[in-house]
Amino acid sequence: MDLTPYKNCLALTNSIFIANEEKPYRPCCWFKTYIDAVDADDYRKQLSEMDLEYNCDYCIKQDQGGQYSYRQQFDKPDELILTVSFDNICNLGCITCTPSNSTTLIKEFFVDWPDGVMGKDKKYYTRLQQQAPKKVDFVKTTLANNTFKTIRVDILGGEPLINPAIFEFLDWLSEQSYAKNTMISITTNGTTYSDKILKYLDKFSNVIIQLSIDGINQEYEYLRYGNDFTTLEKVCDEFYKLTETHSNFFIGSHYTLSWMNCLHFAQYYNWAQRRYPKWNIYVSKLDVPEHFSIDLLSVDMKTRVFNKVMTELDTPVNENYERCLFLYKEHMLSTTYDSYDKELLRSGINSLNVFDGRRGNTHQPLVQDFLQFIGYK
Repeated sequence: MDLTPYKNCLALTNSIFIANEEKPYRPCCWFKTYIDAVDADDYRKQLSEMDLEYNCDYCIKQDQGGQYSYRQQFDKPDELILTVSFDNICNLGCITCTPSNSTTLIKEFFVDWPDGVMGKDKKYYTRLQQQAPKKVDFVKTTLANNTFKTIRVDILGGEPLINPAIFEFLDWLSEQSYAKNTMISITTNGTTYSDKILKYLDKFSNVIIQLSIDGINQEYEYLRYGNDFTTLEKVCDEFYKLTETHSNFFIGSHYTLSWMNCLHFAQYYNWAQRRYPKWNIYVSKLDVPEHFSIDLLSVDMKTRVFNKVMTELDTPVNENYERCLFLYKEHMLSTTYDSYDKELLRSGINSLNVFDGRRGNTHQPLVQDFLQFIGYK
């Protein structure tokens, strides 16, 4: 196949994604191979030797299916993009997350289970909490050895707004000569409002808060276990107020689409645009765990879900919400997969049963209407 578009992808030259793994480095979150490296030069050398047909499989399949390809996000030749999970300190136990990204899940998964039950022992996940200093050094070296007109730093978690290491790094970054050409984006779980953000508004070109929200009311509380929806709205309201007073502050939300929430997308969409019309809103498709992915559904199932959701939607109030609908449609209707994997769906339901048993919770109100809609028996 012609790999030219992927060889020319700016993620390979202008982007580094740093994950919560022993081998943390890769160009983007969908690149399959994780790389361990002593410095940025070593990382670039190893990356140049990788098989792109294998590692860029996600974007290749997106392009073949006519979807909005993830590589299109890398469209500025003079911009350096650093996406960093400094460690896995987090106060939530989200259904689709893992101990690699949540210290809450480390405690929950290993409280009664022996080492090795997750494929790795508890010490492996605990060590990820100590990765921040090494990653900070890597980022500083990368920034010192690259020249770009603009820089974007996307900070993921764990949960950044409860992590002192994040603010120490931002304090350092805000004092650098290129700070005014730097955009900061922080992805947060909606549990915490921090007015520490205010001091960075005069330091960086733009500051963005991206809230991870996969539904509303009971659905949110189940999927983002450990927070309540009332708290989420209060946090959103506080950050949203800053858009009225600071022209360089932006807020948005990230909806991760799975079979658990795909039928309820309209409720989330209507809530968001009625309450927060200025949001920059993004929809991505859950890839792993596979047993929660919409790709286990047939195209006919997804089409029927999509058509029902369309009848329940408010009219888009602006181009941000039009784009949100476009992304939802692309993920639901454009796909290279066209088979119903009932066994994989059953595996996902069994996984929810395990969570429910551990937490004294119940997924039935969340998924029962979806299962009935697709005819699951």
